[in-house]
Amino acid sequence: MAEPQESHATASKTRWAKVGGTVLFFGAIAFFVGGDPSPVASQRAGASTVGPVRLPAAAESTPPVAPEGRLLHDAVNARITGGAAYAQGNFDQARADYEAAVSANPEDAEARNNLAQVLMRQNLPSVALPHFDEAVRVDPGKWAFRFNRARAYAETNRLRDAADEYQAAAKLFPEDYATHYNLGLTQIKLKQYPEAVGALEQAVQLAPGEPSFLITLGTAYVATQNPARAKATFEQFLQQAPDDPEAPRVRELLTALDASNPGI
Repeated sequence: MAEPQESHATASKTRWAKVGGTVLFFGAIAFFVGGDPSPVASQRAGASTVGPVRLPAAAESTPPVAPEGRLLHDAVNARITGGAAYAQGNFDQARADYEAAVSANPEDAEARNNLAQVLMRQNLPSVALPHFDEAVRVDPGKWAFRFNRARAYAETNRLRDAADEYQAAAKLFPEDYATHYNLGLTQIKLKQYPEAVGALEQAVQLAPGEPSFLITLGTAYVATQNPARAKATFEQFLQQAPDDPEAPRVRELLTALDASNPGI
């Protein structure tokens, strides 16, 4: 299953529009402070003024971009090049570009998230986590950030944190089957079997065409002492995917269920 994450190209275009506006905003501040507004205001206010009001020479020149604006512009450019490198599978270059973006603008949640995603690809979840933390701090209502941080928690064996974070992600995007499925898997590892059943049932309902979900759900039913539901779920899997590589194992599970629970 592909890991859920935003398209780097799409995110870059969206962020460029937002940060581009910020660059113009800082430029406007530099324009206002760099000129001399008092003479202009007094000329506009004078009723006896004849002819057009002429702005001071400093105001007519191209305004310098404030340092903050340059940093934001650098951050956007670094994130764009990072996205291109990521798409090409050049994770070392993508990491360097996203690190530059974060250095230029530490509050850029998208850059933080994308850097953390690269670090996850490099099998460095513990290094990725602080960047996911910062992305969530800046934008706690974004599902992708919460989902990605949950994955990092799970890969660093912080299972309770992972479960909590998947639950937060599920509230933000209740229609996402991957969130519910990963939550259920995490709860199984925590031996929270009744809770896992609920999450996995939701995943199956949202993605009925994913036969692998049925195996996990059937296993959770076994753990909650519900052999009848387990049997029905395993049989449903075999109906959907009789030639799946896991089918022989599922048939063995069904045989064991029938032997230990006659009459179900």
